[in-house]
Amino acid sequence: MYGFYGEKDARITASVPDAAAEMKKDGKTYEPVIYDGAGHGFMRLGEAPDANNANKKAHDDSWIRVKEILGKL
Repeated sequence: MYGFYGEKDARITASVPDAAAEMKKDGKTYEPVIYDGAGHGFMRLGEAPDANNANKKAHDDSWIRVKEILGKL
C-alpha cells in the first residue's frame, strides 16, 4: 500500500506510525511518504495558481511518484 500524506494534516498523518506497525505485523508492504509542509488536499491545492510552495512541491512530487508506481504494474 502506498501513502501520500501532508505534514500539516496532523489528524491523518498522526496515524501513519500505527498503520505502519500494523501493516508490518501483518506482513504487508506499506510505503508512506509525508510531504514537508503540505496540508490536507495538497494534490488539489498544489495545482492552484496561488498554491504555496509546500503544496505545489508535494503535488508535483506525488505525481512523479504515482507515475513511477503505475509504471511498475
